Amino acid sequence: MAEHREDRGAAIACVTGATGLIGRQIISRLIDEGFHVRGLAHRQPLTDNRVEAFQGHIQDDKTLRLFLKDAALVFHCAAGIIDNEDAWAVNVNGTRVLVEGSRRAGIQHFVHISSVGVCGPQPPGWVTENASCHPVSEYQKSKYAAEQVARAVFSPEQLTILRPTNVVGDCRPDQIFNYVGGDDLKGKLLAFLKGNECAHLIHADDVAAAAIHLARHKTSLHYCYFVSLDHDPLNTVAGIQAICKALVRSGSAKQVRPGKALPPEIPHVLRKLVRGHSLHGQALFSSRRLLNTGFEFPMGLIGALKAMLECER
Repeated sequence: MAEHREDRGAAIACVTGATGLIGRQIISRLIDEGFHVRGLAHRQPLTDNRVEAFQGHIQDDKTLRLFLKDAALVFHCAAGIIDNEDAWAVNVNGTRVLVEGSRRAGIQHFVHISSVGVCGPQPPGWVTENASCHPVSEYQKSKYAAEQVARAVFSPEQLTILRPTNVVGDCRPDQIFNYVGGDDLKGKLLAFLKGNECAHLIHADDVAAAAIHLARHKTSLHYCYFVSLDHDPLNTVAGIQAICKALVRSGSAKQVRPGKALPPEIPHVLRKLVRGHSLHGQALFSSRRLLNTGFEFPMGLIGALKAMLECER
């Protein structure tokens, strides 16, 4: 454990997966809000001297006891995505150990970062948190099982489960091209084929802001929230491509016109023929429940893309 002088007057917030994309953003915001922050990382050590750093596996009881002692909030961002064994060990067994430890430590609020992937394939149109879940991959199944672990221990007042869509961050500007491709022939074909499909892009800082907002201000008995910008009509493959071109050209994206593309039904059908299923091509995940709590997205779609492009420079 790294040396750290603790502010005895500050509430303690604990973050697992502290070196990950969302974990780093949550830590930064918690520090800005005056929390004493503890971060737990497994493989990559924490180097931020503003954080009380813990190194270890999420299933290590001894480490967790020290990590959770006298804490008020837990933000569970750690996730196993490498293979099936890792996914179940971290996402389910690790969550179970952390949840039980948090209960014993008297944690006031537990925020679990899940994934919209737990919903599995959904019909076209708007999807809410009340939709039935049909996870497909082992990762999706393990994340859904982890949600049930948390629900079995904490009441709705004590628990927030966030299901973000496709999370990106400043440190990986190349992630943009995973969604829209480049400006070559292949990229143009991709935009024409998939251009009208929702990209479901959300910045990690928006997810972090939602997590802290709900931990501190949640008043309803809902425990599960989508974190999504699918309501932005430009959150499509063609829309993102157009925004990026406008930002690079003029630094502004006030007047953006996406290029022409095929109807979204076509790539949806093609994926079903090739893969046997198409996950979210025509589904849109509603953030109405989150927005009804008074939350506002600090980054938004254009802000996210602008931050990623500036990082590349």
